[in-house]
Amino acid sequence: MVGYKAMLSDRLPHVVNIALKWCESKGRWVEHVYNTQVKIYVKKSDKDYAVRCVLGIAKRHPEFNFNDTIDWNNLSKDDNSHWKWVSDWVNWFQKSFCDIENIIKTSRLIGKLENDIIKEVCTTYLKDMEQESAEKLTKYILKNIDKRYA
Repeated sequence: MVGYKAMLSDRLPHVVNIALKWCESKGRWVEHVYNTQVKIYVKKSDKDYAVRCVLGIAKRHPEFNFNDTIDWNNLSKDDNSHWKWVSDWVNWFQKSFCDIENIIKTSRLIGKLENDIIKEVCTTYLKDMEQESAEKLTKYILKNIDKRYA
């Protein structure tokens, strides 16, 4: 990726990036946002500002809001369903990731085994999920934490 698409991809808030990758929708999100919120402008300065607004790094738009990045009014039924599902995951990651990360870091500091950490996260934060899916998600989160602090 190059240009504005690369900017959208590279400057996403960390937790949103992880959520979009979990949903296997990061590339699709970049394409959607580029086509609906950046490509529509002609001037480079307008495109630059649009990207900063979308990412929540503009002075007048200092917060990232996933739902504002989706053009909900012009989606097919399938796309609407997909982005709603992704939005739910992004919201979950934004609410839960920091707490899970803290549990993992603290557990590692006191010497807990990886399997015990996975069980704790699954029973505390993912108890409504099927066990196999909860473990997969926890391992995904562990992998992303390890990458971030490697």
